[in-house]
Amino acid sequence: MLIGESSMEDVGIRFQSCIGVISILFFSWLLSESRKNVLISRVLKQLTIVFIFAVLLITMPQVKEVFFYLNKFVQHLQVATEFGTSFVFGYLGGADLPFMENQVGTSFVFAFKALPIILVVSAISSILIYLGVLQKVIRLISLLLRKFAGLEGSVGIAAAANVFVGMIEAPLLIKPYLKTISRGGLFALMTTGLSTIAGTVYILYISILSSTIKDAILHLSIASFLSCLTGILISLILVPIRKCDHGGESLVNIRRQDSLMMAVFDGISTGLNVLMNVIATLIVFLALVYLVNSLLSLIPLGENVTLSLQLLLGFVLAPIMWACGIPWEEAITAGGLMGTKVVFNELMAFVSLAAVDEALFSDRSRIICLYAICGFANFGSLAILVGGLTTIVPERKTEILALSLKSLFAGCLATLLTASVVGVII
Repeated sequence: MLIGESSMEDVGIRFQSCIGVISILFFSWLLSESRKNVLISRVLKQLTIVFIFAVLLITMPQVKEVFFYLNKFVQHLQVATEFGTSFVFGYLGGADLPFMENQVGTSFVFAFKALPIILVVSAISSILIYLGVLQKVIRLISLLLRKFAGLEGSVGIAAAANVFVGMIEAPLLIKPYLKTISRGGLFALMTTGLSTIAGTVYILYISILSSTIKDAILHLSIASFLSCLTGILISLILVPIRKCDHGGESLVNIRRQDSLMMAVFDGISTGLNVLMNVIATLIVFLALVYLVNSLLSLIPLGENVTLSLQLLLGFVLAPIMWACGIPWEEAITAGGLMGTKVVFNELMAFVSLAAVDEALFSDRSRIICLYAICGFANFGSLAILVGGLTTIVPERKTEILALSLKSLFAGCLATLLTASVVGVII
């Protein structure tokens, strides 16, 4: 049921979601590095744009088709990558399985199927730079995003790319610009990387959610796009960009490689270095989370109750999930799902969401949870982001590390804001 078709009960639930929108924005403002540089007029303008896009995307089928075709392009990119990985790695990289799967997704090997696209995108970005295409696109987007959010055009390219590719592939598109973008721009790039999901994992998530959520592919596409916008909004509140901070477009006339083949091999070399660092960092981060949970499990809570990071976050996040528009009797379950997403990943949270008994969770709550969960804001993805970015632009390693946990927090706030906005509409 949409706006205009409301009973009094529906109005009350939507007002509850309005509380979520206001609370998240106010909380972000309280934690801002420089509250005096947060322009309220710009925040309201950006929030209005988010609401307009949300209404259009959820209610207008013509607009939905645009995302369908863009997502189709990303799927072709993934298929092209799998053509290479299946030849090199066999069924581990995407070739036909020599056995039957007992459960959907068990054959998905992250290192061989999800990460190799980093190599392909890195090579493509080098080709686009060699041809001069990327520089022209950045100039155009720069004009639009400076009016919308005061954001550098190069950051806008990567932020928009995060809707379709991963959090490391997107920065690779603007690799030559990363040295000079503002601190706020760097933070916006990190936040949008964590507030969205890559188009390459849509198929996996759709296969998990389609049996319990109608139009799962549509909601996943809309969620990632809206959370890109809310990610920009939240990041610019927490780390505002001042007028004197702009500098990312000064490298539009960057030096290109002497030949197309040199550009391709330069992209491959960069991508390979990033890929290896991402794998190593991810392994260590997940191991550390496991060790922390092992220590917490030693604290006695009672029979059949084991203390963990995700359990703690579940109780902490329950009031926030209520503010997003979920009834209180369902909010603790929703908070637990959000906690699972933050501590582990959105894949495990989606699997848990699909497994929740229909009697315990309304359809509306499932959809709001989908929007809240739909993003890479978790400790494992943070490891990927930090490992990748510090490899791509080692000159800003200290800055990236200083902003890392804040970007994880901002990514969570962004998806929660998206969930609240959708809660006002549906």
